[in-house]
Amino acid sequence: MTDILIDTNILMHANNTKERTQPICVDLINYLVSSTEMICIDESIDINISMILHEYCENLKTPGTTGRNFIEKILKQKRFKPISRQVEHRVAKIINQHIDRNEHVDKIFVKITYKSNDKTFVSHDFKDFRDSKRVYFKSSLDINILTANDILRTINIQ
Repeated sequence: MTDILIDTNILMHANNTKERTQPICVDLINYLVSSTEMICIDESIDINISMILHEYCENLKTPGTTGRNFIEKILKQKRFKPISRQVEHRVAKIINQHIDRNEHVDKIFVKITYKSNDKTFVSHDFKDFRDSKRVYFKSSLDINILTANDILRTINIQ
């Protein structure tokens, strides 16, 4: 893999010892910090422009937590990869038809995943990205919406 998109919930789960997926999220974050994969975001490495980076910062305010440390390390390593949110009309239509209109940032996550090299989005959001929707986006846009465990199995860490 050369690049990947990480849903905010992965970083939040890594901070929460009561979350059953916490250990696997921590394992994924540890792998990513020591790897060379770029972490995709939208538009710019500026929280006033990037909706993804803004969401990360809004939800990961506590210094010293795993998720917050991840963001700081990736910033320091200059491994955020800004990608334009603009997609062709056909792609925008598919995304808009399958993601609730109120889920603006989710639409951005999918657009950026579509435009990334490896087309891989790691998310534990099964409310907005239930299994059938993950399958649909794979078949229609060739993007992979996977869990942290799926990624770690792919790279033979789990």
